Amino acid sequence: MCNIAQIYANSTVLDPFCGSCSTLLAATHLATLPILSEKCRIQTVGIELAHSGYVNFEHVHQDFVSRDLPPPKALLRGDCQSSHLRKQAREAIGNQAFDVIVTDPPYGIRESMDQIQDTDFPPLVEWIHSMIEDLKHGTPILKNGGRMVVFLPVMEGEDMETKLPSKDLLDSAGLTLLDAREQVLSRILSRWMVVFTYNHEKK
Repeated sequence: MCNIAQIYANSTVLDPFCGSCSTLLAATHLATLPILSEKCRIQTVGIELAHSGYVNFEHVHQDFVSRDLPPPKALLRGDCQSSHLRKQAREAIGNQAFDVIVTDPPYGIRESMDQIQDTDFPPLVEWIHSMIEDLKHGTPILKNGGRMVVFLPVMEGEDMETKLPSKDLLDSAGLTLLDAREQVLSRILSRWMVVFTYNHEKK
């Protein structure tokens, strides 16, 4: 996931559904590989809704330190739909947009994989609405040319394309589908890694 997101030693990376930060940990590890022949200046930020009983940020910080990796610039507790939290995320890396967004939205935990009612959307759709809100206010969360890589669960018999946000929504967010790769998890469930590129002018 982090390789396909094209994360480098000086990348800025956001995970809006960070959980225990395993994705950010992998991104930071990748950015410190000797083959990059650059000093690691990666800056990561995570947002997580779950309370400390589920995700302990002190333990997350220690996971990075114990591996001699630079810890996240910020770990923010709350819902990534909050414009205030997204503002804090940008401020943590110098008040700028991110190079990369990588995330595994928590389908099946507090969200549904399908729309249940008019105000209940899958987490990826909710996140894209947040990106559109930031773009309208002139504070994009992702840089032009940046990538967003997400995991999308698909049950047996379902068409992956029906799980994607609508083309109109993607266009409004400046997102273009670049690639989608399947990872079979069980007889009835696959996880698709979906890659988008971002262009503000596409809006």
